[in-house]
Amino acid sequence: MRVQPFAIPKNLNESIRIQEHLAPGFYNKLHQHVEIQISYIKEGYGNLIISDSIHTIVPGDIYVIGSNNPHVFKSAEACTHTHMISLFFSQNTIDNVLKYIPEMDTLNDFFSKTETSIKIISRKKSIRNKMNQLLESDKFSRFILFLQIIKKIKQAEIHTLSEFKYHKKITAREGKRMEVIFDYLIKNFRNEITLKTISELVFMTPNAFCRFFKQRTNSTFSQFLLQLRVEYACQLLDASKDIPMAEIAEKSGFNSISNFNRQFRTIKKCAPSSYKTKA
Repeated sequence: MRVQPFAIPKNLNESIRIQEHLAPGFYNKLHQHVEIQISYIKEGYGNLIISDSIHTIVPGDIYVIGSNNPHVFKSAEACTHTHMISLFFSQNTIDNVLKYIPEMDTLNDFFSKTETSIKIISRKKSIRNKMNQLLESDKFSRFILFLQIIKKIKQAEIHTLSEFKYHKKITAREGKRMEVIFDYLIKNFRNEITLKTISELVFMTPNAFCRFFKQRTNSTFSQFLLQLRVEYACQLLDASKDIPMAEIAEKSGFNSISNFNRQFRTIKKCAPSSYKTKA
């Protein structure tokens, strides 16, 4: 997708920025910004595409998006309302505080943990409560809540969303091509998609497309498509325990149950039946 240079509105009297998003869908443009972002999904569902990976998003999720990590929250087609609270802050701003307050050295651990991007697995209830309080607090209280949120995240179990660090800004032309690719994949992943079809969409040869896609996502086209299909299968498994596995495989774009089982194990490190039991 076209990577927007997304400038977070700044206030010279504030070191952190709070944003409440209420809309039919999430902000669906791939973008990057220097600020670290902590987001709490209150309502809405779909997928988070970040760097080389795709993740299912549901209400209650909390994510930390690292500085300059290209990302987009894509609402599911059936999703008609989204509500997200986000906290933005610059590491440079916080570093200026660290220089004068030795007790703040503990934040260095947080920054090392969020060099890429992470999903919070534990301590979510406490973090969600504090994210909600941000909306009603004055500037001083917000900063105290910010420190408390950072502390909770440091203590929490986390899942790394991607190890890939893309250090360059993606150009507008590159971003437009990614926009076409991602939109087409999300709308058509249940169907057969050939390399020829997807490369022609962005006016590239198959070989050139493969190089382009790999360099910007650290993933091959086929790996990315498989991950998208498996994430959709997880959504179906989470939604109902009664759907037959063969039907889930077919609805997710797999042409055989054996291939579905094999790819699911590779990506999720467990069998679909085991995931279904946990769902």
